Amino acid sequence: MQTPSWTKAVGESFNLLLDQINEAVIVLDGQRRLVHVNTRARRLLGYREDEQLDRKRCKLTTKGADCESACPLTFALETNLEEVTDFETVYHSRDGCPIPLQVTIIPLRDDRGRSAGAVEILRPTEPDFGFFLAGNSVIADGIRQRLKELVSSRETVIVVGDSLESLDVARALHRLSGLSNERFVEVQENEPLNIDPWPPGTLYQGCYNGQVCRVDDIPTGWRVVIGASSNLDGVSLPGEAQSFLRLPSLAELKEDLPVILTALAHQVDGRTRLTPAAIEYLLTFALENGLGASRDAMVRALGASGGTIDVAHLCVGGSETVYVEELLQASDPLAASEACLIREVLCRCGWRMQEAADRLGISRVTLWRKLREHGIEK
Repeated sequence: MQTPSWTKAVGESFNLLLDQINEAVIVLDGQRRLVHVNTRARRLLGYREDEQLDRKRCKLTTKGADCESACPLTFALETNLEEVTDFETVYHSRDGCPIPLQVTIIPLRDDRGRSAGAVEILRPTEPDFGFFLAGNSVIADGIRQRLKELVSSRETVIVVGDSLESLDVARALHRLSGLSNERFVEVQENEPLNIDPWPPGTLYQGCYNGQVCRVDDIPTGWRVVIGASSNLDGVSLPGEAQSFLRLPSLAELKEDLPVILTALAHQVDGRTRLTPAAIEYLLTFALENGLGASRDAMVRALGASGGTIDVAHLCVGGSETVYVEELLQASDPLAASEACLIREVLCRCGWRMQEAADRLGISRVTLWRKLREHGIEK
């Protein structure tokens, strides 16, 4: 009787070759037990080179987020595929840190076509940090590193910043934890919490009308993230300990703003594209009004743009601009419009007063007077 053997399928010296390549590779037998974990895979998963892993079950070693419900090897075997390429999943290292991956599975079969094991190729991927942290500045990188540190902590995380940005960063922390999008729950104002407590996920409690929308009976194992506009000093919060994460302002992330706006547009609709002129227009608008208003402007523009947003789509009918909608909310729209124009020109001129006055067609003395009237300061 012929016995299925992974050695016959891949060759006696294959493991020696695997240790020399620059890919993280795992070889499994027909019972999904580890036969060989090459050097790169051990480093990726946090195991020492001399640590015994042979004969251990795959899912007990990799602790994959999809092992129970969507194993790519099971899918390949059940559908008789020769390979499954770039399956996106999350494994966990020896110390429990999530590792976002694209996994390629190559099933191995004996002469009779029976399962003799598989080869897994693990390729780390950059996790999705959302739109707010899409840039490459030192500040954005610092926040990303801080999120990675918070992944291993079970403390309540208080994200201090505007509501849209706080929610986006909370979702990024959730994804970094290796959890599916379905296990992220946003608590809604005046609505009862109705969730399946298992498996655990992330509970986001935002601010509504200046108050944190709180849930006191938190399911066991769930992470709590609170979005707030201040440090909430003196407010009783769930959890024994809290970590604060203060988000930078858009002015601090100014060099990242084009990338942020592009990523935000993609989040609004995956097919959305911003022209360079639209990005230039929205840069100033976002600094003045925030990303929430910028997103709303994109949503309104999508109806007329067909997917590619230009300045003309942000200026409906040539007159009803995004600015107008915001300015009409002011107590004195005409004065607010003048103040907005002055700020814009000053920013474009680098706050060179004479140059700004010339572009506005007024004297420098008149410009100074208007700055005092509108309370405009550098």
